[in-house]
Amino acid sequence: MLSFDGVSRLLLNVSKHEVAQLRFSRRRANPPPWVSLKYHPVRALLYKDDRRFIEANRDLVAPNRSIYRKNDGSFNLIPGIPNPPDCKGNVYNTDKSKRIGMVGRKIGMTLQWLNDGTRCLCTMIHFPDNVVLSANDPETWWRLSVTGKQKAFGKRGPMWSQMVGAYNDDSVFYTDEYRKIFEKVGVPYKKFMAGFMVSEDAVVKPGTVLDVRHFQVGQYITLSGKTIDWGFQGVMHRWGMKGMTRRNTTKAHRRVGSIGVKGEGKVWLGRCLPGHMVTNGVVLLGIKFLELTQLSR
Repeated sequence: MLSFDGVSRLLLNVSKHEVAQLRFSRRRANPPPWVSLKYHPVRALLYKDDRRFIEANRDLVAPNRSIYRKNDGSFNLIPGIPNPPDCKGNVYNTDKSKRIGMVGRKIGMTLQWLNDGTRCLCTMIHFPDNVVLSANDPETWWRLSVTGKQKAFGKRGPMWSQMVGAYNDDSVFYTDEYRKIFEKVGVPYKKFMAGFMVSEDAVVKPGTVLDVRHFQVGQYITLSGKTIDWGFQGVMHRWGMKGMTRRNTTKAHRRVGSIGVKGEGKVWLGRCLPGHMVTNGVVLLGIKFLELTQLSR
């Protein structure tokens, strides 16, 4: 049996280990754990016929709550947070101001010709139903968010955090936590949301509707999004490898071949192998806004 002194000595000799994550995945298959669940776990998996039945009889599934509410200027995301400044008298500084962005969807490519005959390949983007959802001051953003601790007080000065929602959608297939985000502001339910860093002189009041006139012809904007998800692909499609020979080959026409045989006898990090293709975040800087077309409702 061990005495009290022996037990105390054993406890004192226990070493402390710290673990630091050195490698991480480029993609996230699932959203972060702190994000509220978006789709209902049962209703979102229904077939099309069942969805039509629920949409036709939504009053039987859940009480029909009114989501439209007049914004009286007393909106607070969290009790105790000051209201954002009034945006009517904002004076933008093209060198220092950082304006709010919009959420859109790429609908295709087209050609445009300038007055001097220069041909330009253009991307068409649709911005439907964009509404400002929230506004957090730098102190609150720094206190409540991990991202805010990195970006709220950066080299460009204090920055506000604002959320924008787009694409009106039916509320039957969403969870109550996701619905409360829009019910608090009094706007229709949105399918997509995105956050933007905004300078104090360009803060927009929650509930404000944004349209394509937010941009001007000739401006240079920044586009960010995700590439097409191709799923699991082989090395020929994913990395453009040549593949094996056509003749005298058995079940290895599109395989990667022999790897890790010479030298140290192991597969080095960064080797091109089959796996999930793209769905990476892409940022395009300095894209010129050529033409603005507002669709009639």
